[in-house]
Amino acid sequence: EPDGGDVYAPAGTEVRVTVHPDGEPVSGRLAFADGTGVDLQASADGTLAGGWKIAANGSYRVALADRDGQKTSGDTEYFIRVIDDRPPEVRILRPARDRSVSPLEEVDVEAQADDDFGIDRVELVYSVRGGAEKSAEIDVPRRQTSVTGSGTIYLEDLGVQPGVFVSYYVRARDLARGGRSTEARSDIFFLEVKP
Repeated sequence: EPDGGDVYAPAGTEVRVTVHPDGEPVSGRLAFADGTGVDLQASADGTLAGGWKIAANGSYRVALADRDGQKTSGDTEYFIRVIDDRPPEVRILRPARDRSVSPLEEVDVEAQADDDFGIDRVELVYSVRGGAEKSAEIDVPRRQTSVTGSGTIYLEDLGVQPGVFVSYYVRARDLARGGRSTEARSDIFFLEVKP
């Protein structure tokens, strides 16, 4: 439901409008400035609802009709503004630096991800000697605009020897809003395995 009627969302976003009318309307319609419209469906609780997919900037009015044939074309114009869906921002909070580790160490990596519409998933990604990347999902609450979580790199399980470097970073994916979701990566850091 748009907050106050105006809609600000990326192109392709599905929008649903619920109208809470005074009195008992029989029918309603969302009338767009370009001459098109969407019929509203009545619910048992007296509300009317309808939706559409945002394609461009514009505006709409809510037109209602009651049982006595009284009609309103909608006195208030609500605006539709297409906004960009920015990629998430992700950063490692701890340890946010290169460091030396032992071959048996467990390294906890804490990260934060922020997005204008919500985070879908966060992963810790690491690689031994520039080899194939391995990833582990970091448990974070879904659909939040700012999340913090941590994952662990178990060096003993990787079988690393002194002199080896393990690289790591965190990637975050945002919620798909009308299109594909986008992904962002933190800076990359290195763990140098020492005897």
